[in-house]
Amino acid sequence: MRPLLTVEEYDSYVRYLEVRKLNAEEIARAKRTFAEYQNRGVISEGAFQDDVWSLTDEVRTRRLHFRIEPEEYRKGAGSWAGCSRKQFTLCLKAYAAFGLGKRVLTQIYETVRELKLLAGMDLESAFCVKNPRLALDFLSLLPGESAGRDMVMERLEERPLVSAWKARSPRRLDDFRNYLQFDRKLREYWANADEESRRRYFPVYLWWNLTAVLPLRPTEFLLTPADALAKVNGKYILSVRRTLMKKKGKRKVSYRIESDYEINRYEIPDALGAEIERYQPLNGESDTLFPSNQRNRKRLSYVQLKALLYQFLAEELHEDCVSIRLGDTRHLAMINLMLSGGSPTVCKALAGHEDIAVSAHYYSNLSSIIESSVYERFRGDSQEAALEGRMYFPLSLPGERVRIQDGWCDYPDVMNGDVRECLKNCAHSGDVGDCVNCVHFYPERKGLRLKITDERKRAVDESAAFLMQMIEQVRQGKQMKESIASAMARLQDNSRRYANALRRKLETEAE
Repeated sequence: MRPLLTVEEYDSYVRYLEVRKLNAEEIARAKRTFAEYQNRGVISEGAFQDDVWSLTDEVRTRRLHFRIEPEEYRKGAGSWAGCSRKQFTLCLKAYAAFGLGKRVLTQIYETVRELKLLAGMDLESAFCVKNPRLALDFLSLLPGESAGRDMVMERLEERPLVSAWKARSPRRLDDFRNYLQFDRKLREYWANADEESRRRYFPVYLWWNLTAVLPLRPTEFLLTPADALAKVNGKYILSVRRTLMKKKGKRKVSYRIESDYEINRYEIPDALGAEIERYQPLNGESDTLFPSNQRNRKRLSYVQLKALLYQFLAEELHEDCVSIRLGDTRHLAMINLMLSGGSPTVCKALAGHEDIAVSAHYYSNLSSIIESSVYERFRGDSQEAALEGRMYFPLSLPGERVRIQDGWCDYPDVMNGDVRECLKNCAHSGDVGDCVNCVHFYPERKGLRLKITDERKRAVDESAAFLMQMIEQVRQGKQMKESIASAMARLQDNSRRYANALRRKLETEAE
């Protein structure tokens, strides 16, 4: 993103003027921007000319390292960039300073890190830089000129100019059965733990039970206010902070919790509210619900919560090999919401997404979570869903079954001429009474069972892909909103059919 020089507001539009070249005038402007944020306390350590700056947004601290080794630069960008190492470093600092107020600290940190990598790349390596848009923006601002730099920019312009932050693929989750088992073990542990253990691992317990239902980001969870819990008309209401930094537009980032987050209130289950009420007084001097476990900090940090989770897995559950990350529960909450009938619009609102298309990424791997849920319920002791009962599938068929071709039907009234259930199923040819794809069909042959299971798994994945296509079509104005509702119903129906096929397959194997 090219840095902005100024913003001019008019009655009917806003005009953004970009920096065209990092000359002496713009370097001086960058230094003034640096001084402004230093006076605000955002830059807590370092002067503009220093190799290291320390920045804070009241949640985390980032240290920006600008030093580029002379020999590394000589062999790298020094051979083609057309400017000295000193000029490159000065422009890098100015570029970072112009990002203040427009990017969150993590993005500024990643920008500096990636451009420092560019400084060490020779000509061939520069053609394959990870973020071509960032490299192009920065190189176009450098003073001087060279044939090598022009060659790099020409090659980068031929590549798709997708920001590395936008191009990330959806989060890859662990085997879903591990999450279901973790849920069960956590509940068992909490029921039998002593008071000291509960007090120690309360942040882990609440993180799992809250964010696996309400899709909060880890930082939003950690910033839950100390006085977050209230009781209104006999119901527990929890106040949580949701970030405003994901909103569209050229919104200024203040690097202050009060203005970069907004308070949202949600009704929570009585059992969870009672647990929070029980441990809420433990926050001491912390302004959040979770005090730090280190003396030099008031509130629990992301790193500390992550360490506490891994410690709980290793020392209490003896599951140090299970890969569960803090951000996973947000994905799980979205999937559970979708499979339980939540519309994309509801998912978008709860997730805090500005664009409904962003929420669509959470529709990947739905068939995997269905499979894991059914297997876990069939082989476990509980007949209920591990994740808040959102995917309940009964594990026993009625004792009365009717023999039909290639298997059985568990709707016995069909023998008395009752075909109401049969009329709900149609083959691809349009013929009514497609037993193979009927929820009441129980296949006899193993090969047929596997074929049906594979077909229904594929149908779930295809339905999820179709839903994402419809969301994109509606977003572009090419389809009506009813298309999303229809695609959602198709996905839920195929999910139910796949779950039934798996359940019956497991019943046959157990007999």
